[in-house]
Amino acid sequence: MQDLSFAPCTAQPAHSLAELAAPGRLVELSGRGASAKISAAVSLVRSVQSAGDTAVWIQPRGGGLFPPDLAASGVDLEALLVLHIPGERGAHDLLRAAELLLLAGAHGLVIVDLTGLRAPRGGAWQARLAALARRHGSALVLLTDSPDRHSSLGPMISLRVAPRRTRSPAGHLAITSHVLKNKSGGPADLRPQLYRSPAGARAGR
Repeated sequence: MQDLSFAPCTAQPAHSLAELAAPGRLVELSGRGASAKISAAVSLVRSVQSAGDTAVWIQPRGGGLFPPDLAASGVDLEALLVLHIPGERGAHDLLRAAELLLLAGAHGLVIVDLTGLRAPRGGAWQARLAALARRHGSALVLLTDSPDRHSSLGPMISLRVAPRRTRSPAGHLAITSHVLKNKSGGPADLRPQLYRSPAGARAGR
């Protein structure tokens, strides 16, 4: 797993990222190295589940989700659908799966892990996905390993955030999220969130 998911400390609950990644938006969580994009995406899953909605996580076959960390972060594993796509055509297959799920209109959040994959060129696929997300009130989150200095996946990305792990007190992890693009004109900064690491993470897993 590229980065671990953590249960939020009661002193500072998650709040702002879920508000910005609202239904109908095309969201990109990006970064390399100390990126915490998986942790940030898992926080969105928790938020959707706490609101009584469902989430889907699409990743290449053999992807890096680690169920014990998901459970430790407060995710209801029985309510999370994880799809492992063979991906012979790379990102095309994962995005096609996302399109079919959005067409069904049954999920409040669809996450597509494109880490290590090259997304198709052009904005046509983004326009289709954005239209479906708006029609069915779903949030679509794309995980990429694009550096901050690079542009977003395309013009239809309405929110791009670069979550980063930062130093924190022993036994905790701070995640600072930098908003690189926000077409809604809303707030440009997100407050850092402090997370408590599960035992497996502290043991080096």
